[in-house]
This record gives sequence, structure tokens and C-alpha cells, in this order.
Amino acid sequence: MKHKRLSYYAITMIVLFSTMASASERFFSLQLSNSNGAILFRNIALLEGKMPQNIAGDGYSLKVMSFYGAALEEFSFSSSENNEFVLYTPYYKEAKEIRIFKGKSLIFSYDISAFSNVCGDNICQGQESYEDCKKDCPSGSKDDFCDRVRDNRCDPDCSPALDADCKVLPKEMEKEQEINKKLAEGRETITKEIETKEDGIKTGTYLSSSLLFGIIILILVVFFWTKYILKHKIKANIRGKPAHKKGHK
Repeated sequence: MKHKRLSYYAITMIVLFSTMASASERFFSLQLSNSNGAILFRNIALLEGKMPQNIAGDGYSLKVMSFYGAALEEFSFSSSENNEFVLYTPYYKEAKEIRIFKGKSLIFSYDISAFSNVCGDNICQGQESYEDCKKDCPSGSKDDFCDRVRDNRCDPDCSPALDADCKVLPKEMEKEQEINKKLAEGRETITKEIETKEDGIKTGTYLSSSLLFGIIILILVVFFWTKYILKHKIKANIRGKPAHKKGHK
């Protein structure tokens, strides 16, 4: 008899706890307004307890979208213009966004990723960081959190004063600097070679001009000297001829 009573109490407690668990759940309360057909955001709250029922209707539909593009929740509702109303939807830890459609047209969306918990999916989501999800956001990730961990990785969210790794150049950056240095040296060498060739061209042009000028001067000197010699020879020949006498036959 005693065993039967214990079994009865155990079953009763299990049913009671199950009823309490089913009655208590987490859900969103989304306060909106309809202004001439446009849905405007008022407020959102994450509550716990028994979720109220939404008033069924047509014309509008709500979808709760996950980080991976799947619809987690979907239902239709109606809304009169120039009126405020509240919608309720269950909480999903992988929920990213609430979308409202009028027919097939998206007319409202609200990001709820701040309420989500998808730590462990190997993706550093926008609301996660090394501080609250080391599984998805390793040290040194760009996650809007400066972790200051000594891991030879300069955290892009830290200043050099906060992350000691930022004071020492990583090997990749050292290699990049070495490559840039070699490129700069190569450009300098090529520039010097071009300048040397240009100087050589200028020098060759100058020498060619000087040589041409010298040849012209030499030709002129020879010309005038030859002319001078011929002139004097003609005069000498004229002086050396005997004069003709008058009346000589």
C-alpha cells in the first residue's frame, strides 16, 4: 500500500512539473503600429511565462528567420491602419531576424540576433566575441572585442598600446616589408640605369656635335689656307714674267 502511495506521489509530481514546464516558455512581445499600411517598430521584449495567442487574420504574415536562412516560425495576422498592436512569437536561440510581409512584399524587418545564442556553430556571428564565445571567435578575431591575449596575432580591435602583439610585426608583415624593400631597391636600380643611359645619350650627342663642328672648322681652315696659297702663287707668277717691249716684232 505504501509503495502505491509513493508511486502516486511521484507520478503527480512529474505531471505537475511537466505542466509547469509547458506553461512556462520564453517568447518575444513585439509592439508595432500600422501607419497608413506601413508597419512601424515600437518596442520588443523577451518574456517568460505562457505566451498569449495571436489574433488570427489575413493580409499580413510574420516570419522568424534563423542565421542560416530557415523560417523558424510563421503565422498570418490582420491589422487595421492607424492602430497599435502586439504580436507574440516563441524564442529561438538561433533566431536572427523578424520579418513582416504584406502579401509577398517585405515591409518590415527587425534584427533580434542580440537575443540569440548560437555559440558553437563554428561561425563568429555579429553578436558574438572572444569574450562570450571562444568556440566561434578565436583570439585575435575581428569581433569588436580587444582580448589582449599573447598569441602573436595583432588583434584588429586593439590599439598597439593594449595588445602587446601589435608592437611586434608578425612574420607575414615582415615578409611583406622585405618584398616592398626589394621592389623599392629594384625601382631605384632601374631609375639609375635609365639616368645613366640618358646621360650617355646626352654625352654622345654633345661629342657628336663637337666633332661635327671641329670638322667644319678644319674644312674652312683648309679651304681658306689653300685659297691663300693659290693667291700668293698667282701673284708670284705674275711678277716673274718678262715685260713686253713696244715695237718688238
